[in-house]
Amino acid sequence: MDLIHSVSSSIFLILILLVISRGISGATFTLINRCDYRVWPGILGNAKLETTGFELQPGGSRAIQATAGWSGRFWGRTGCNFDPSSGQGSCTTGDCGSNQVECNGAGAKPPATLAEFTVGLGNPDFYDVSLVDGYNLPMVVEASGGSGMCGSTGCVTDLNRQCPKELRVGEGQACKSACEAFGNPEYCCSGAYGSPTTCRPTVYSEMFKSACPRSYSYAYDDATSTFTCTGGDYTITFCPSSPRVWPGILGNAKLETTGFELQPGGSRAIQATAGWSGRFWGRTGCNFDPSSGQGSCTTGDCGSNQVECNGAGAKPPATLAEFTVGLGNPDFYDVSLVDGYNLPMVVEASGGSGMCGSTGCVTDLNRQCPKELRVGEGQACKSACEAFGNPEYCCSGAYGSPTTCRPTVYSEMFKSACPRSYSYAYDDATSTFTCTGGDYTITFCPSSPSQKSSRDSSPPVTTGTTTGSPETTGSTYGSADNPESANNSRLPNFLTGDSPKTISSFSMKSTLFVTLIISLILSLQCS
Repeated sequence: MDLIHSVSSSIFLILILLVISRGISGATFTLINRCDYRVWPGILGNAKLETTGFELQPGGSRAIQATAGWSGRFWGRTGCNFDPSSGQGSCTTGDCGSNQVECNGAGAKPPATLAEFTVGLGNPDFYDVSLVDGYNLPMVVEASGGSGMCGSTGCVTDLNRQCPKELRVGEGQACKSACEAFGNPEYCCSGAYGSPTTCRPTVYSEMFKSACPRSYSYAYDDATSTFTCTGGDYTITFCPSSPRVWPGILGNAKLETTGFELQPGGSRAIQATAGWSGRFWGRTGCNFDPSSGQGSCTTGDCGSNQVECNGAGAKPPATLAEFTVGLGNPDFYDVSLVDGYNLPMVVEASGGSGMCGSTGCVTDLNRQCPKELRVGEGQACKSACEAFGNPEYCCSGAYGSPTTCRPTVYSEMFKSACPRSYSYAYDDATSTFTCTGGDYTITFCPSSPSQKSSRDSSPPVTTGTTTGSPETTGSTYGSADNPESANNSRLPNFLTGDSPKTISSFSMKSTLFVTLIISLILSLQCS
């Protein structure tokens, strides 16, 4: 009994020491600038830290210690100009009015994206990213080394691009809250609207929430926006960047490359001649030996053991951008989730005539992927066909026609998240797009849907009802869309992956641009 009592006392003492240790050490905040411009972080709290404001060069970082019990906020100031001699100056967004780099106890002038913290004293830390005072730049908060939920939060969408005119600051440097813009109590959660029951989401706060679902969009948006972690340290990243992507290309004729690496922010233009038919996809988590050039990728791997895919297609699951460049008739293109999903992708047409709509999938399906379709720790999301192999999911055998192969609970989940993308083999009506003589930009990890895509609700293409045999399944296009439909060639079988979907042929010379945008979904990063 004495031994048991002694062990119990020792454990109790260790627990007390851990609490005291945490009480002394507090939390470390590491601020990182991934923007391609300078950011001047500002800090305001219930106790002064080692600094209240400083400059961060692109790629720069700084760690700051806070003791237990500290409560405050961090934000990023942009467009600052401080005189080298006097040190005086101001910032275009997030200015604290101190007339110096140090904020000295002053807070951010709205609009500003805020990271708010309360460091626990023997109890959990609380933290959030808030858009209640508006938005000026993307920001992500990530916890490490703690226990409990310790989730990532923030806003990676460029809200300045989609900010309504009535909330816009200047030429789009920031986006006001509706409270700041109009001052009405219903927007400010004040007066008669000063409680959770009377202050409800508005059209403006819902716009913020839709773009940044984990951030505070109005004062009482607690349920989905407040995070906890015990004993954690925190990284605050301005303009979080995407990981590298290795695009793969497969077509009926070889282009100048079949695979290459794109750094965050990188781009490459590729020329395709009329009549070319093929697909692009993004490989992630690749590791190629610098000496031998050999290696593989976590998602979208083409099995070539090299950066170049050399005529090999993507191993599902992979998000696919599919094209047929017309020869005197329209181009046809789509973004397909029929072979599953591995990263967000958008296709935008420019310089052509006709509908030329934008399409793609900007939702992070890896986050909402059902367990039975999930790959690894959420690096990709399988199609139901790949996961289960059943004919009804694969549109094969007795289900190999548009009349017998219908949407399933899984394809409907994909369709609900990405309404303009193919969700199953015969999802032609809302998923195939046409453009005559256009050029195309393919963007991996887009920060938000394109303006054209978000406002263009017209149907992409009217499809005919003629269907082929099971060997050539998929819809063919009506004469209204293609006067030469009788001569349409189908996408070669080697391009169709695991799905039997086919694409008709189309028109003129096109330049296909593959671009990787610097943008990220917090806890939602492209993997």
